[in-house]
Amino acid sequence: MKLKIAIGLVAICGIALASPSIAGAKPNKPSGVYCAQGGNNISFPISRFKPEQRKRMRVGQKAKINVAGFGPLDCRVY
Repeated sequence: MKLKIAIGLVAICGIALASPSIAGAKPNKPSGVYCAQGGNNISFPISRFKPEQRKRMRVGQKAKINVAGFGPLDCRVY
């Protein structure tokens, strides 16, 4: 009987502690784009992109962007 009560309390405590951590897992919002290739390093704030483009950007996403004056650069959203 005592074993059943103890197992029940442990299960309830486990569920109570896990729920906020599961519910609080939200994806990070991107804050900018960093492009680097050799000596050409550029960082763009997210506000310089159109709203349609911002909706598709995810943190960690990689792309090759052709920047005027620099050429194609390897970029990553951060």
